[in-house]
Amino acid sequence: MESCRYIVARFVPDPARDEPLNIGIVLQCVSRKFIDCRFLEDFRRITQARPEVEARLLREFGREFRERVASFSNPFSQPFIPEPPEHQSVIDPAFLDDIAAQYGNRFQFTSPRGTLTTDPVQELNHLFDTFVAERRREVKRQRLTHYRLREKLHALFDRSQLLAARLVQQPFIIPGKVKQDGWQFDFGRDDHNISIYQSLALDVTEEEDKIDRAMVLRGRIQDVKEAVHTNGKRVEAYALTYFLPEESREYVGSTEARKILLEGDVEVVRFEGAADFVARLRAQLLG
Repeated sequence: MESCRYIVARFVPDPARDEPLNIGIVLQCVSRKFIDCRFLEDFRRITQARPEVEARLLREFGREFRERVASFSNPFSQPFIPEPPEHQSVIDPAFLDDIAAQYGNRFQFTSPRGTLTTDPVQELNHLFDTFVAERRREVKRQRLTHYRLREKLHALFDRSQLLAARLVQQPFIIPGKVKQDGWQFDFGRDDHNISIYQSLALDVTEEEDKIDRAMVLRGRIQDVKEAVHTNGKRVEAYALTYFLPEESREYVGSTEARKILLEGDVEVVRFEGAADFVARLRAQLLG
């Protein structure tokens, strides 16, 4: 393992506020006579957060610094001294002060820090990824409540003109055998047969919640079926819902919920395909 030293180069957008942003890494391994640097090439993260920052200034600084380090064959202006590296600066402080002064002291450098590595190039990239590169953030999909799902489904029906043509009703209220004053569903139609289109939020964490919601919907649809059976009408029911990804730890209960719906002759439509579902319905009703 080689003992190396590095510094972090920082940019100061507003010297009065003194809130520096990391923009580069300089690494030196004295025993290897290695010195190199790496700087940001994409400054959108900085310029978007602070519109007053000029990417041109940052690019010029990085380019000049790389050029001067490349020709800096002996950063100490004296023969390399292998030991003890912990007492040696990464680059001559006078060099750093000089280049910072050229840019109005809007650039800073941290004190030298130590690191051990067998590959300086790999270590330089590792330090850059650790201290400079923008970290990728895991974006968690926002959970959709029943209200939001219904809004999205309403937008699809509205654009299809099915609501304006009164071919689909909202809300759709239809009597059941038990609830004679009628169950309310999100959307539906009653012509020769009855069709129910219900948004169902199964994008929840608790297994019991998924199963309970599925059972409630199946029970209401079953009550409607028993009520209209004597009239010779057929009931078609569709549950439009989001499911969590199968690899998610919170997926538990989704399979059971879908099974409950299918056993009640409720067709489950993934909301990702809801637009196609509504388009096919429009073609059927208006074609």
